[in-house]
Amino acid sequence: MNRRRTSTAIGVGLLTMFLAIPAVAEQEAPEHCAVFLDRSVDDADTKPVETAPIDIGCFDTLSEALVAGSAGTLHPTPFVSLRTLTDRSLDEGGGSTMDVEDPEKTFLIGIEYDLITFDGGTRSYYFDRACNANPIEVNVGDTWDDRFESGKGFAGCGSNKKFAGQNQNGDVHLCTPSCGSYNDLRNRVSSLRWKE
Repeated sequence: MNRRRTSTAIGVGLLTMFLAIPAVAEQEAPEHCAVFLDRSVDDADTKPVETAPIDIGCFDTLSEALVAGSAGTLHPTPFVSLRTLTDRSLDEGGGSTMDVEDPEKTFLIGIEYDLITFDGGTRSYYFDRACNANPIEVNVGDTWDDRFESGKGFAGCGSNKKFAGQNQNGDVHLCTPSCGSYNDLRNRVSSLRWKE
């Protein structure tokens, strides 16, 4: 009898332990969002151009976000790598970020990543021209505030600054053109500035 009670007690004990283990939450797949920078806030092209972000949409893959954000002018392969994406790899994928002859074109100027080393979810930014000496500026907005950890510049944007405060204020981190980590500014970015 003692063996049966002991076996039952062990079985109940194991079942209780199993039920007490918290369920592992399913990780959400990262989303990849595209944003057009509207210069209606500031039409001048002789000083920093302040822009307003217009959400194009969020997608399951970076490739989908690149196609949507560029109005179909970028055609990266479906399995484009988040980490190794460059202007050159976009050109080889059938789309160019540097075709300044097309006035209807939108240019990918930067991608911000949720994680270090160009990983996680992304927010890609598009503008009506490639970078030049006049900076392009934007506040990231409430949804994206204090979220970015790494980023890349495209379309000639060789100097990319990340700011802790809105309107390009506070602590700053410079990328030339890309940074695998924003170091002390990780998860503290509130505004951005791109220029050549």
